[in-house]
Amino acid sequence: MRRHQRRPGERLGHRRGLGPVSRGVGRVGQLAMIVGVGTLIGGLINMMTIKGPDWMMIELPLYLVVAWLAGRMEQKPREAATLPAPAAGQTV
Repeated sequence: MRRHQRRPGERLGHRRGLGPVSRGVGRVGQLAMIVGVGTLIGGLINMMTIKGPDWMMIELPLYLVVAWLAGRMEQKPREAATLPAPAAGQTV
């Protein structure tokens, strides 16, 4: 059985039909979203087992928002580190 080898620039999930979802997110962002989804599942289980106030349901979608923001915050410095430095005398 032959395994699929990813081409350069191909994101994880393109073979599974998740290409549009993962197109703008790098590897770090995908890992952050995996953590966010795991936290969301834990929060849902918690809300089903322990009856809390109804307003706490508002925070559940925020798990994904915070995970996305964390992925973006970590991805930007990594992208900046991979950009080539401008040549001497060249202005940006």
